[in-house]
Amino acid sequence: MKTAQEARAATLEQVKRIASEFVINEVSNAIEKQINQGKYSLRMPLRGVRGQMENYASAIVSVLKEKGYTAKVCDKSNDRHDDGVYIKINWEE
Repeated sequence: MKTAQEARAATLEQVKRIASEFVINEVSNAIEKQINQGKYSLRMPLRGVRGQMENYASAIVSVLKEKGYTAKVCDKSNDRHDDGVYIKINWEE
């Protein structure tokens, strides 16, 4: 049986991996679409994406920040839109 420290490290590694895959497979395509429309920002909804993707939102933000984006987690209680949890991404200086 793993120790609590080993389980914690394994969970953190798994969350980082899934967040990185989501950025590569989903977010990068959405950013390209926005670039093609001359836009500098994106609302990336997380509902309906790989089950409980909301649980990975802060890790996704960390991956995006490492790549130089401004990103923050938002939810429908803070916004008039009904996307549930989403990430606001910006690449304008």
